[in-house]
Amino acid sequence: YEQQQRFQDSLKEVYEHIATTNSEMGSIKADVKWIKKFLWVIITASVGTFATVVGGVAIYLITKNG
Repeated sequence: YEQQQRFQDSLKEVYEHIATTNSEMGSIKADVKWIKKFLWVIITASVGTFATVVGGVAIYLITKNG
């Protein structure tokens, strides 16, 4: 009986650990999703700025020489 009780206690600890791990993984997934959104905003803004600068330089060169 004692061995069976220890086995059940160990099994309970494993299940609790799995539940904790699943909870933490859910939090990590949410953090990664937020980071992806943040990086997408930064990249989009950077590409937009780059396109504006290139367009501005092109217009400047065309109007200066033409």
